Amino acid sequence: MPRRASPARIVRAAYGVRGDDWLGLLADESQGQGTQQAWRLALWRAAAGGEAEALPQWLSPALLARPGQSPAALRDAVLQQAVQALWRQGWRLQEAFAPDVH
Repeated sequence: MPRRASPARIVRAAYGVRGDDWLGLLADESQGQGTQQAWRLALWRAAAGGEAEALPQWLSPALLARPGQSPAALRDAVLQQAVQALWRQGWRLQEAFAPDVH
């Protein structure tokens, strides 16, 4: 993994996200407060038959956002929280070095 890997790339690698899986933001209705909606990064894995699992796997803590917040900024913040959760769980990046062929 490159030293400057994006949070999205780190999350995809850490959880082994495949092309037929779904990774994105979902509202967590159990954690909203007033006019703020709680958003979390979720992963739905595709089953062998092509159908998704019944429940998503939550990959980040809930992030409260007000209506009208930039979707890109919200996604970036949730991805950053997911990476921080990985660090708290003990995950570390290792940069792969090519052998010196000189």
